[in-house]
Amino acid sequence: ASDIEEVVVVASRYALGRESALSPYLLSGATLAQQPGVGDDPLRGLSRLPGFANGGVSARSSIRGGEVGEVLVLLDGFPLRQTFHHAGYQSPFSVIDEHLLREVGVYTGGFPVRYGNRMAGVIDLSSVTARDEPQQALGVSFFNASGLFSGSLNEGREDWLLSARVGTLKPLLRDFAPDEGRPENSDVFGRVTFNASPTLSLAAQALLADDTLQLGRATDDEEVRLDGHTGYLWIQAQYQPRPSLSARFWLGQTAVRAGRTGATNKPGLIRGSVDDQRRSRFTDWRGIISWNATPQQWFEFGSEGARERTEYRYRSELSLAPSIAAAFARPVQVSRTADFESARDRTALFASHRWRLSEVWASEIGLRAQHVSSQQQGSAWSLDPRINLRRALGPNTNLKLHFGRFHQADESNELRPEDGLLDFPEVQRSDQLILGLEHRFTSGAALRVEAYRKLQADPRARVENLLNSLAFLPELAPDRIVVAPDSSQIRGVEVSLSWGSEPWKSSASLAVSEAFDESSGVRTPRSWDQRYALSLGTQWVRGPWRFGAAIAARDGWPTTTVTQNDESVIDVGPRNAVRLPMFFTLDLRGAYRRPVRRGSLEVALEITNATRRRNTCCTDVDGELDADGELALLIEPKHSLPLIPSLSLRWEY
Repeated sequence: ASDIEEVVVVASRYALGRESALSPYLLSGATLAQQPGVGDDPLRGLSRLPGFANGGVSARSSIRGGEVGEVLVLLDGFPLRQTFHHAGYQSPFSVIDEHLLREVGVYTGGFPVRYGNRMAGVIDLSSVTARDEPQQALGVSFFNASGLFSGSLNEGREDWLLSARVGTLKPLLRDFAPDEGRPENSDVFGRVTFNASPTLSLAAQALLADDTLQLGRATDDEEVRLDGHTGYLWIQAQYQPRPSLSARFWLGQTAVRAGRTGATNKPGLIRGSVDDQRRSRFTDWRGIISWNATPQQWFEFGSEGARERTEYRYRSELSLAPSIAAAFARPVQVSRTADFESARDRTALFASHRWRLSEVWASEIGLRAQHVSSQQQGSAWSLDPRINLRRALGPNTNLKLHFGRFHQADESNELRPEDGLLDFPEVQRSDQLILGLEHRFTSGAALRVEAYRKLQADPRARVENLLNSLAFLPELAPDRIVVAPDSSQIRGVEVSLSWGSEPWKSSASLAVSEAFDESSGVRTPRSWDQRYALSLGTQWVRGPWRFGAAIAARDGWPTTTVTQNDESVIDVGPRNAVRLPMFFTLDLRGAYRRPVRRGSLEVALEITNATRRRNTCCTDVDGELDADGELALLIEPKHSLPLIPSLSLRWEY
């Protein structure tokens, strides 16, 4: 589990600033960087928080039963729409260097109205500043070579920061795993800040990311090439004429290009090809005014907007064996062509009021109004009221209640031409009810308990692969389906506890939940439904030595059975009617740091899945023709990450 720095407010002191009645999980960037993990990736470390569901291969997680696309990610207040390298295949690494982050705030539900157009959760990332240590650093690991540099000019009136990484996996895989893919990735973040006066600061920021992934060869039965290019450029202004009044404004552009080309040829089973090219451009603006009118009352007003344009150029051909097509209720021949542009505009206004009603009661009432328009489907308004109440039960105990409505409109880059979904769905709505309890013991240990329920009356249709979520070209797999439920419900209880002091610090969390769709009165668990999830973590620090361990365990996710009888008849069972085996992983990290002539040098060894457990993630369906020309299915389990070691070296000066 993560070292969580929870915000717990006692009766004698209410933080009426950015903290809402439902506190976020707060983690320092240093905490995330010191956790054991894969790929030097800070967002993977968040998957140990209660409410997160992660399959192990991808760095993307769902939050409290929502889809992975229902999470809002911000960097220094600006929205990041493409947060991961190799998004066309499992999104295994984020585009954020773990040493770039100063603080991360995570809402797993009940977030304030200043966050909008996502329903499940918020990940709010804050980058380090030129005043943070270290100012310069160089590092290399099995996954990345990196550099971070910062400084100040004109007696501190201007400061700058540059962070750059390039992936090192390609040469390692070429030498040690020649049959695996060939990933290439790089990312660069830069910021220049001008402090015009004690009350006004301006910042220009940019984040660029590129990646290429080659899977398979021309002689294999499947070959894929994926390309991705993402660029963010934005300016930010902060004005604080007096301590009780502040204003922040963002204006920026995002450009995303993604390409997929590939083919599959499994004789007697599948033959197909894909050529998928997409270009997106977004213009975003956002402004927030915060006013602490009195010691008891705080107001926030704001607005935001986005102008979205995406070009789609998509071609695919698919031929399935008749028996396979019949088993999965798919046509024998599928041909798709899409050549169009989607456009959407979105504007939102929001306001909230926090009020310390008494020494024991505090409230926050917020309202968000959002307008979405597109040429194809006209325009629509949505209203999101959100209410929070907090009562102090004692000097170290708080009871919290939240009711909120959350709307999410698909953006221009979220259409699915590969599955024939070319129109924007109706704006989704989620109603959430959350009851929470926070308590800090005299020993310093912190306890947090939350029970929640989320209802979606008319969720959008989504696409899934029944059996194999790791397919290289998922739309060419025979198990591709469209899921269009009438409604969805998600409910659960989460308990987290952190305790200890130097040299030992530990934390634990337990989440019990269920997430299901309902169609025609039949309930079906979502494919990432986890009925329980346990996370344990501990860290020991003594002098130059630091050791950490993290355990994650959960029940297996739902899946579908496929069988073939002696007459070669293929039978596909009810969707998600059985479960995969339990998931378990033990991750370890040990580090040693010592001063050198200039700065310090750290050597760290990380081991993911130290017990070498073969965690089944999904099922691969293949086939071959027998002597009589009949198709014989080969059904084999596929597994999540194996034991992965990583050695890193970092020089800070």
